[in-house]
Amino acid sequence: MRSCALTERRGAKLLRGVKREYSNWLFMSPFIVGFLVFVLYPIVMSLAYSFTDYNSIRITEIGFFNYADIFDFSRFGMGHDIWKSYGLTALYAVLSIPLNIFLSYTLALLLQKNIPGIKAIRLLCYLPVLIPGIVFGQIWMDMLGYPEGLINQWLAQLGLSKHTFFSAESTQLMTLLVVSQWGIGGGMIVWLAALENVPKTLYEAAEIDGARFFTKLFRITLPMSSPIIFYNLICSLIACLQTFDSYAYLGVGENNATNFISIRIYVTAFAGDVHNYGLACAMAWILFLVIAVLTGVMFRTSKWVFYGDK
Repeated sequence: MRSCALTERRGAKLLRGVKREYSNWLFMSPFIVGFLVFVLYPIVMSLAYSFTDYNSIRITEIGFFNYADIFDFSRFGMGHDIWKSYGLTALYAVLSIPLNIFLSYTLALLLQKNIPGIKAIRLLCYLPVLIPGIVFGQIWMDMLGYPEGLINQWLAQLGLSKHTFFSAESTQLMTLLVVSQWGIGGGMIVWLAALENVPKTLYEAAEIDGARFFTKLFRITLPMSSPIIFYNLICSLIACLQTFDSYAYLGVGENNATNFISIRIYVTAFAGDVHNYGLACAMAWILFLVIAVLTGVMFRTSKWVFYGDK
């Protein structure tokens, strides 16, 4: 009798454990199903399609020919145009990342002061982040892209000649680079959080030693906020290498002046009469490898980042 009761208690305990595990899996199932259907499955299929000539209807060939086309630099090969887009994207990243970090960091330093109305000023600086990039780009397009735009009207009033900044090949990239800094308010919030975590005692000790503003900036503020600098570098690198919003209002640009690699991938897959999904997937996977390698290099060379007592 005693052994039967013990067995029943063990069985009941096991059953409760199974029910608890079942309920846990039940609660996680929407996320798991969503991940499998909308993340893992597209990743696996894009890798598979990169080795085919899939055009949304059928597959007639399987092999490494898409990757061979990407590296085909012969007279009639695709390599020149494709790697021009990779190079243009890299140039945009090299120019945009330092500018974005410098502007957002400078803005955070200016708004760090505890003065009346500072919260409202911070809010106003952050508001542009809430506007989608495509919408913001269209606003700038209306201001800069046409002879009757607002900026050209101001230039005319000053007696200067009008210029369609978004239409000329020579100015498209630089204009896009400038107007893309609309999102510095997001970086400003991150910087403000980092600056608030710098111990005040360090500044007080530096002031006792006679340190001035730039000494405190380069000896205390920057080293103590280096983890956030590194974080912003990584995020900005990934975002710049995948930049795409400009396609909505500029397309590929005059003479492909803004035909970034993400835009070329989209155009290859979905624009025109021929939908070359295989080649688009191959370009996307090479972009992924480029991002992974650059991110790995940045982590390997991150000894300059100061992590407290480590």
